[in-house]
Amino acid sequence: MLTRAGYYWPKWVMGPWGAVLLAGTVNGLMFGGGGQSKSGRKAARRQERDLRRGERRGY
Repeated sequence: MLTRAGYYWPKWVMGPWGAVLLAGTVNGLMFGGGGQSKSGRKAARRQERDLRRGERRGY
């Protein structure tokens, strides 16, 4: 399993996979990596919706 240099993964696997991981990280940091998770956004929208409904119904 180990190559002569002692690496577990061959270079032809490490290079492209590393590029994919790096691109995903950079993309997430530039275009939306610092916010809430999907479930957190859903919970926030649900809470806002419930507040609006309560105001309309006079709660």
